Amino acid sequence: MWGYAVGIGALVGAVLFTVRFLTADVRMKAALRKLQRSRVADAIDGEWVKLVGRVVSPETPLTSTSGQPCVYYHAWHEERRSDEKGGYAWVSVGEEEDACSFVIVDDSGRAFVEATTGKGLTGALRADAYRAVGDPAMGVRSREATVTDGQQIAVFGWATWEPDLPDATSGLYRDGAKRLVLRALDGAPIIVSDESKLLG
Repeated sequence: MWGYAVGIGALVGAVLFTVRFLTADVRMKAALRKLQRSRVADAIDGEWVKLVGRVVSPETPLTSTSGQPCVYYHAWHEERRSDEKGGYAWVSVGEEEDACSFVIVDDSGRAFVEATTGKGLTGALRADAYRAVGDPAMGVRSREATVTDGQQIAVFGWATWEPDLPDATSGLYRDGAKRLVLRALDGAPIIVSDESKLLG
């Protein structure tokens, strides 16, 4: 009976999560779809741009709440609490997200996505990318989505062309070499997405 109750609770929780997620997310994705895709090599300095490419994670990536290596994760957390009628209800106890800097690569080059300035980095991920983690039988559950090494994503951020990093051997800058960096700007975070309509 208890297992049946947990199963029904998990189903209801999944439905409520989907409704809440879609309501909060749909406006952001609608606005992002209006921005045209740019190749790395063609990104205009000093503009908000959209790049689509493959994630290359740093040597030491993040670890999500479930222990998965990633460059970004977002999770919703809930706890099972008793109610006045002797039953129980799942109560939201907050959400969590974190990101680290990484590289995105397309057919024209690579860009450094800097997740440490301004408000940092947030996600507009598919609702079905969130998977259940935790143990409902222990009174805790979460839904978590991640962006991982090798994944194809869209990244939205403020483009800056700057001198490339010094050569690792000589310590000198290469003449005329530049790299593209995406940053947050004026309180607007970098946004990453795996939504198919945003990958075109």
